[in-house]
Amino acid sequence: MIHISIDEAGRGPLAGPVYVGLILTAKGWKSTQFKNFRDSKKLSEKQRESLFTQLKQSKNIRAYGKSSAAYIDKNGIVAAIRQAIIAWVKKIISPIDWSNITLHIDGNTDFGLRKKFPWLVICTYIKGDDRIPAISAASIVAKVLRDRELVALDKKHPLYRFAQHKWYGTALHRKNIARYGLSKEHRKSFCKNIVMSKE
Repeated sequence: MIHISIDEAGRGPLAGPVYVGLILTAKGWKSTQFKNFRDSKKLSEKQRESLFTQLKQSKNIRAYGKSSAAYIDKNGIVAAIRQAIIAWVKKIISPIDWSNITLHIDGNTDFGLRKKFPWLVICTYIKGDDRIPAISAASIVAKVLRDRELVALDKKHPLYRFAQHKWYGTALHRKNIARYGLSKEHRKSFCKNIVMSKE
C-alpha cells in the first residue's frame, strides 16, 4: 500500500495559485523522521525552510501540485485542489493503481475525490497538519513553495504589496485592488465585492 499525505496552502487568498504539498512515505518509514514537524502556520519562516531542507535530504518523496488563479476562477477552489492532487499522483506513480493508494488529507473534506474515485481509500483528519507528522511535512512543502512564488510575484507587481499581506484580503490589499485594478495574478471570482476606483 502506498501512503500519500496531503495538505494545501493558499485556499483563501484573493490572488495567486493554490499549492498542494504531498508526501509519499517510503516503505518502513517511521514518524520520528518528521521530528519537530508541525502545522506550517505555527512555524517561523526560518523553521519552515530548515525543515524543508531536511525533507529534501530524506528518502521520502516530497512533491507538490498547484492550480493557477485562472484555473480557480474557471473551476472553483475545490476542483483546483482536486486537480492538483490528481495531476501529481498520475505523474509520480506510473502506471497508476488507485486501489493500492491511501490518501491522508488534512481537514474534513476529500475535495470530491471519493465521488470521482469511489474505490479510493481516503482518510481525513481534523487538524491533521498539527497531529499527523507526514501531513505536517506536506503542509510545510505547500507553504514554503507558495511563499517563494509569492516573493517572486511581489517583485513583478510591487504596487499590490503581495509580500506584506501574503495575498490575503487585508484592508491594504483591498485598497490597492480598488486603486489599481486586478493583476493577472488575482482570482477574479474572489474579488467580486471590491469596488474599483474610477480615478
